[in-house]
Amino acid sequence: MMFRVALVNMPWITAKRGSMALGILERVLHRHHIPAESFYLNIRLAASMNLKIYETISDAPLIGEWLFAQHLFGPYGSGELDNSAAAVISRDGPELLDLGRGRRIGFDGIVRDILPPFIDDCLERVPWSDFPVVGFTSVFTQHVSSLLLAKRIKERHPTTLIVFGGANVAGVMGLETLRAFPWVDYVVEGEAEESFPQLLRNIQSGRLYDPVPGVSCRRDDRVIPAREQPPLVDMRQVPIPDYTAYYRALQEEGLADRVRPLIQFESARGCYWGEKAQCAFCGMNGRRMTFRTKPGRRVVRELRVQARRHHTLDFEAVDNAFAPSFFDELVPRLDCRRDGLKIFYEARGLMTRQQIRRLRDAGVCNLQIGIESLHPDLLRRLRKGTTVIQNLQTLKWCATFGVSVSWNFLFGIPGETAAHYREIMDLLPSLTHLDPPQVVARVILQRYSPYFADPERWGIAGFSPKRLYTHIYPDNRVNLRDLAYHFSFTLRQEGENPATYIGPVARAIQHWKDTALLRFIHFTCRKGPGFVLLKDNRPLGRPPDSEERTAVLDGLAGRVFEFCESIRTLPEIAAFAAAGNGGANTAARVRDVLAELVGRNYMYTERNRYLSLAVPEFPTS
Repeated sequence: MMFRVALVNMPWITAKRGSMALGILERVLHRHHIPAESFYLNIRLAASMNLKIYETISDAPLIGEWLFAQHLFGPYGSGELDNSAAAVISRDGPELLDLGRGRRIGFDGIVRDILPPFIDDCLERVPWSDFPVVGFTSVFTQHVSSLLLAKRIKERHPTTLIVFGGANVAGVMGLETLRAFPWVDYVVEGEAEESFPQLLRNIQSGRLYDPVPGVSCRRDDRVIPAREQPPLVDMRQVPIPDYTAYYRALQEEGLADRVRPLIQFESARGCYWGEKAQCAFCGMNGRRMTFRTKPGRRVVRELRVQARRHHTLDFEAVDNAFAPSFFDELVPRLDCRRDGLKIFYEARGLMTRQQIRRLRDAGVCNLQIGIESLHPDLLRRLRKGTTVIQNLQTLKWCATFGVSVSWNFLFGIPGETAAHYREIMDLLPSLTHLDPPQVVARVILQRYSPYFADPERWGIAGFSPKRLYTHIYPDNRVNLRDLAYHFSFTLRQEGENPATYIGPVARAIQHWKDTALLRFIHFTCRKGPGFVLLKDNRPLGRPPDSEERTAVLDGLAGRVFEFCESIRTLPEIAAFAAAGNGGANTAARVRDVLAELVGRNYMYTERNRYLSLAVPEFPTS
């Protein structure tokens, strides 16, 4: 039999993107003359049900895992768990299955009517006997569906070798996957461009257990851990991902005209900021933080090749954050407006006016900014490396140049108090002309985060896997401490329950989001000869909130407001004011003017730094 490899992408990963990992591995294996074929079985399930419901489950941590667990370990499977919706709700309450925002889904109907024919179809329509090796990519909520199909394949074709890769098998999670699920033969951790072909060459030559960096395996009843981590890949050698199988699946399953795909690409691996100081709650990158970039010319060529090949113009960078070096290496080469491309990146709130403008001109139209909180003390506790005033400046410049922003608002941060959120409540009305957070969420402890690695330092008394895991994996089979990625935690000194104080903030943010959809709230400034004209209808508590208010700032107030278009320190403002009036403006007078501007919610101040909040109507550069 010809040596061929099947690469499998299972639910509930979104149907909106192809798998960059599988796309890269297909190309890598082609270089090594190993035939490989990718199967986008997630697209098959998405096409068999309401697409909006599929994507809702895709976005919900663990819900998709639990649905498939009913067919692996529950009443439709081995019977090791009684994990029907009724059983889960009876033991732990309905909130465990809550999708948020009042969304209701008929879970029982999905488990009973949709998943059984899907699983059978996966087994029958793919000729698994043609593939000596079947590889599953497992990220986010793909693990249980992959385990289920892998088990069924192994039962029908006992000699088929099953390989798992992806973030769900990083470190001890991969070893526990091998130990707990005997139908899994190999786990490939981390970057697989070198390790996976080497493993396949070993298998071809009958050397099934020869050590390969980053590869752990099962031999009889023993788990043999990898002796060393895989080498870090030279980004210049990473091929352009092949998304042909993804687009073919959309066409074959009838979703080509219902899904607007995003093409994923990478311009870097690792985390530029995490190498310096990892965010306290973040477990991304697993155990490898080393930051490396792909040459800018390669990135631009890749975008154009993919756009032409797939007639797709929307791109999503998988980089953890936009690195400062990109402004010299990548941005000058991007000309996405000419090519009609739109690009999404993640970033930190540390960018200047000129940088935001350059991103917009290059075609980066959407940013996810790691803001997380609107209180300076909470940002320090999260180890974000940013301040509130820096984040607000970034939001303001994005609004100025038409760059759309998404960001998350976190609560339940170790060390927070109700007083923090009372101060945030006072600030929120001043910001309603800027992009609101998309999500209000409680902090979850992630494996490989600083919270996880050193809980004592952060005041965490203990942590345990999220409760829903107990309805996904049998505790007599699986050590959840080694397999789980999401954890709940308790603090050494428990303060007030966040549920008692987050409600008003969450409702205010929801109102902010609702009004943002209407593009109704604004706070703008326009420079005139010797004065600044403000137009403002933010809901600042002075009725009627919906009516536009105008204000004219002239003299020192106007000059200071304009000077603080970007963040300025108090000494800088005082020196500017003195120079502009022959030294007649005293420091005391400058402080009085600043206090009035802040008091009228025209400016924000943090640790003697000031920022005007209005969005310029006619930005000059």
